[in-house]
Amino acid sequence: MESKSGSNRKLIVGAVALVAVVAILAIVYMAFREKPVEGAKAITIEVTGKSGAVEKYELNTDAQYLRQAMEEAGDLFRRGERVWHDGGHGERRPGGL
Repeated sequence: MESKSGSNRKLIVGAVALVAVVAILAIVYMAFREKPVEGAKAITIEVTGKSGAVEKYELNTDAQYLRQAMEEAGDLFRRGERVWHDGGHGERRPGGL
């Protein structure tokens, strides 16, 4: 019986240590993560197709995150059938290129 009690104690100590490590990592991440910058920004996106054709998109925004800027741009990234997708190669690119 004693060995079962000892293994339970080790399991509990291990679980507590794991929770402590996760908590410390979360605190470090929150303290040192990159924070969004307020103010006007100019964003330039260049898309190069298989044929070598380059399309350049420029937008000015006050959005804090790129996602917000892309949503504000609206149809800039969706012309015709071109929508961003994973081409099966782990990269995202416009469907028309």
